[in-house]
Amino acid sequence: MKIVQITPGAGGMYCGGCFRDNTLVKSLRDEGHEVLMVPLYLPLTLEDADQSSETPIFFGGINVFLDQTLGFFRKLPASWTAWLNRRSILKRI
Repeated sequence: MKIVQITPGAGGMYCGGCFRDNTLVKSLRDEGHEVLMVPLYLPLTLEDADQSSETPIFFGGINVFLDQTLGFFRKLPASWTAWLNRRSILKRI
C-alpha cells in the first residue's frame, strides 16, 4: 500500500505530533508499506532518525509568511526565493 503522511513540522523545537508521525511512518515501513513522509512548513526536530529526510518541504514556512504579508514578495521569481525553503534555513526558525 502507498501512504503519504503530511506533517506540519516544528523547526528547531520538539513537537509531540512530529515524534508520533515519525514513529508511525517507521512502523508502517517496517511492516512493508511504501510510506512517504512530507513535512509541510518546517523540518522536523527529532532524536530518532528522521523519516522525512529524503523529501523536500512542501510549503516553506518563511515563503508562506512573506507571501501573505508582503504583496511584492508574491511577484518575485521562484529562483530568487527558493533558498528560503532550505532545511538549514528553516531549522533556525
